[in-house]
Amino acid sequence: MLALWGLLYAVELGALDGPLASTLQKARFAVLVLAPPLWLVFTLQYTGRVGWLTRGFLALLFAVPAATLALIATNGEHELVWITEGAREAGPGTGAMVLPGFEYGPWFWIDFSYGALLVLAGAALLVLMLRNSQWLYARQSACLLLGFVGPWAAHAAYATGLDTGLRALPNLDPAVLAFVPAGLALAWGIHRHKLLDLSPVAHDTVVEGMSDGTLVLDKRGRIVDLNPSACRILDCKAVDVVGEGFREVLSRQGKAAPLSGNRGTALLERYEKQGQANEEIRLGEGTEARHYDLALSALHDGRGNRTGTLVVLHEVTERKLDVERLDKLAHYDALTGLPNRALFYERLSQEIARSRRTQGVGKELLAVMFLDLDRFKMINDTLGHEVGDLLLKETARRLKESVREYDVVARLAGDEFTVILPEVESRRAATDVARRIVEAIAAPFNLQGNELLISTSVGVCFYPTDGHDPTTLVKNADSAMYRAKAGGKNRYEVYAEDVLQNPTKHFELENELNRAIEENRFVLHYQPEIKISSGRMSGAEALVRWEHPERGLLHPEDFAPVAEETGLIFSIERWVLREACRQMRSWQERYPTEQALTVSVNISGRHFMHPNLSGVVRGVLEETGLPPRASSWR
Repeated sequence: MLALWGLLYAVELGALDGPLASTLQKARFAVLVLAPPLWLVFTLQYTGRVGWLTRGFLALLFAVPAATLALIATNGEHELVWITEGAREAGPGTGAMVLPGFEYGPWFWIDFSYGALLVLAGAALLVLMLRNSQWLYARQSACLLLGFVGPWAAHAAYATGLDTGLRALPNLDPAVLAFVPAGLALAWGIHRHKLLDLSPVAHDTVVEGMSDGTLVLDKRGRIVDLNPSACRILDCKAVDVVGEGFREVLSRQGKAAPLSGNRGTALLERYEKQGQANEEIRLGEGTEARHYDLALSALHDGRGNRTGTLVVLHEVTERKLDVERLDKLAHYDALTGLPNRALFYERLSQEIARSRRTQGVGKELLAVMFLDLDRFKMINDTLGHEVGDLLLKETARRLKESVREYDVVARLAGDEFTVILPEVESRRAATDVARRIVEAIAAPFNLQGNELLISTSVGVCFYPTDGHDPTTLVKNADSAMYRAKAGGKNRYEVYAEDVLQNPTKHFELENELNRAIEENRFVLHYQPEIKISSGRMSGAEALVRWEHPERGLLHPEDFAPVAEETGLIFSIERWVLREACRQMRSWQERYPTEQALTVSVNISGRHFMHPNLSGVVRGVLEETGLPPRASSWR
């Protein structure tokens, strides 16, 4: 608008007197009349106060200018706006340029005062913007103030005569000369501060109001501008971080992981090559941690040169939690919170791969256990599924307490659980864990007022001796578990192939049996015998078990064939006979009023054929003091 005024003034000066000069003078005055209200409209829009620009407000705003324009058009009839005095020389007696001369009429001062108020109002809005905005938009406001208020102030000084002593020519409006610095200020603002690219209105409504954290960085990675959301996310104040390096700001707050190390280097390399890059980052720790999608986008000038970087931090915490919840549903048991079948096989595959890579480096073993609860179906059917669920949850807790923190306890289905023991020092260490599990489950369960006595059967196998893949290992651990059940339950069993088909293992087992007999590694378990007619116990059956140092508690199926073949069965059964009779005599002495109990001992077919069996039995009975009627042989 002021540029148009300057152009009209220049043409007017060239036209001098005559109809053309008069017309140009009117046009120039019309521009001056419209400039202040248009300036105020612009500053209201620029500063985001568009709510003021209603039809009623605009009508009032342009009422005085509209009246002034009407008076300008008819000024020759009343001269309320200006009074023409004719032409004057620029310098008396010099023959220099002749300028049109006039005096202002009374309405001019009314319009001038009104315009001055509008200009000052617009300038005040820009000053507020200059004080409260980020540095980029403050400098935009300063450029606008110089570009408009400067020439208008020069014209005001000319109209009021304040510049009389400073005029180069008597009737020359100095606003023309003020256009030079004003134009330079605007040109600088357009080039340096992108005056025409983004106004604070757009910044306030688009950037300031965004929930995403938004930062503008210069070519050196220093923060030029950031919105309130970025301040909230980074826990900082804009005035403290503008001019700082973005990476330094993160580092100072202990949140530099996203842009440091290999991840940060890779992110910045992608950005340099492609002009944009994304990375999911986490800010904060524990329950206060928040997840964000960090997006870097290059900013370019009109010639395509990269001038800076736009950084956007979009929060994805809820999405991250949703993904984690879906992952938990897919990989964890909803009842116990333990890994499910899918995750168990995945973890077992990983441990097998790790063991395969480190095989030969150390002596650590990988053990796999399979277990279930004895008589769980009966409890579930008798006491209800609610109690059954509580039993499973408590079992899961006890299992986790029985192993190391990095061991894996999983629930496959129903009452079936599995355990992965990576990096165990020996087979004995694994069987010690199995023993702890058996003892932990054997402790009473108190569930909804019910005290339950439960037992478990555990099968143990090892990689790579018992299998090279997850399926085989689980199958063999399951097989060992069923052997534990067959041996009396509430025990563990280590998987073993049929030693009779392997001469080497046959010889090893024979040597181990000899050491077991010498070191007295056998124990007896007693199975009660109940009379159906009375419901009372009439006796017990003695069941021999071998406490193997590595394979755990073995039942006769695991060693009897070799013992019979080698003749070691005689020594074992003599020990069983002696120990069973001694224990039964002890019970009879402890409970003398009880009905006389009998003990049954299993004798192998080969031992029955031994000619001295009766002598052995007689000697044991005499040694222990047990009446012959209190014993039986099977």
